[in-house]
Amino acid sequence: MIEQGGDWDRRNRLKVYEALYNASIRKFSEAATLFLEGLATFTSYELCTYNHFIFCAILMSAVSIDRVNLKKKVTDAPEVLAVIRDPELSRVGDLINSIYNSEYATFFQSLGTCTRDLSTTFCSAWLCVLIAACRFSCLAAVCRLS
Repeated sequence: MIEQGGDWDRRNRLKVYEALYNASIRKFSEAATLFLEGLATFTSYELCTYNHFIFCAILMSAVSIDRVNLKKKVTDAPEVLAVIRDPELSRVGDLINSIYNSEYATFFQSLGTCTRDLSTTFCSAWLCVLIAACRFSCLAAVCRLS
């Protein structure tokens, strides 16, 4: 029914559920795609707040999207820009901007503060894997620049 043009609200909620499921089974690339598709249409407040949704979207994107798409889909997205101005999420904004700007010292500092924030959310189950993926993504970018 959803494929045939079913309820838009349910379709958008399904994307959020699938994004969280993919993140929980460590399919970060698929999760990032679904998180980014749900930015403008998020209504799944029974799962998490919009700020937590943006937080997870940024982290999933940080480990799975190349720099060009990161700029286009995340750092310049109006939904993300509106949320990272909030002092609660400014650290994740620093994280994503430091990745794009190749400021790796700032990246690792921001990753440390985001780790503390992530450990208190529903995402804590995949915290170690996500941190390792972030570090690997950053180090791979450094090697490409060298």
